[in-house]
Amino acid sequence: MFDRRKNDLVACVGNACVDVYLTGLNHWPGRGERAVITNPKVSVGGNALNTAIVLSRLDVNSHLVASISDDYYGRFILERLARSGVHFDQSLLLGTNGTDNPTAHALISVAEDGEPSFVYMPGTSSRLDAGMLERWIQDRGNGLRLLHLSSLGILPNFGGEDLGEVVERAKQHRPQLRVSVNTTLVHGHTSEDWQRALGPVLLFTDYLIPNLMEAQQILGNSQMPMGDGEHAVSAARRLRQMCGEATAVIITMGKDGCAVVDRDDRAEIIRVESSNVTDATGAGDAWCAGFIAGLVGRDFESVFDAARDGNRVARRCVASESAHDFDFHED
Repeated sequence: MFDRRKNDLVACVGNACVDVYLTGLNHWPGRGERAVITNPKVSVGGNALNTAIVLSRLDVNSHLVASISDDYYGRFILERLARSGVHFDQSLLLGTNGTDNPTAHALISVAEDGEPSFVYMPGTSSRLDAGMLERWIQDRGNGLRLLHLSSLGILPNFGGEDLGEVVERAKQHRPQLRVSVNTTLVHGHTSEDWQRALGPVLLFTDYLIPNLMEAQQILGNSQMPMGDGEHAVSAARRLRQMCGEATAVIITMGKDGCAVVDRDDRAEIIRVESSNVTDATGAGDAWCAGFIAGLVGRDFESVFDAARDGNRVARRCVASESAHDFDFHED
């Protein structure tokens, strides 16, 4: 699908966790109710981890920058990263004190239409901050071509002025470095909350990638019609006004594809071929991996072609029961 660029290092920064799928749970039990499941599935997940694994499978030199504890779940993640060819700096592995700061984990229930629901326990993932990222860049960042910042919104210490300063310094020392930002919906977040977390980073961002609900929240607009490409293009243009001059904004719309506005304000609604949705868990992360692989493989020439790659990879993700172990081959 893509040109192979193993010498171009991509760092995926954000959360990593263990996912416990509550297979067969059709609805969350109410107060006093009990639900019984017979075949739970355990896998690895988290925005940064999912994207890093899919990138490695697309033959991109992929590194994960996340806070993981040296516990059972953490070792489970490390084993999966090693099998996937994703690089992880052991200095990011944190010790634990009994049950304090466990590796993050999530309970996931997938509805009949493929849409997941999450109960997330952030654990030690919340300890990731700008200082940890800067140390990683200084120690491991040789050859870094793209810095992908994910999980913005759900990691309390990752964002704001400190992160903006780290990204600014990284780009000053590496003029060819590109930065992508993928947000995560947070219940109750306001536009002002997003401005504090995102504003200082967006000045140095090349690609901003929210989904439609996240774009609504960032802009403080809850009335945007779902799946309406023209409204998404308008929202992308409004988001560009919050960013630096070099920023392209891509709003992903699930089964409706994505709306892209590039740095020159050219816009396109890129639809996706219809697909049977088995499990949409991790589809946005898979989209980011396809998009990044498309950018790197084309030497960052076309954001529109890279968005088409993102659509294709996400389409294959939702047709499978895995966020990262699906088949990339054409149907």
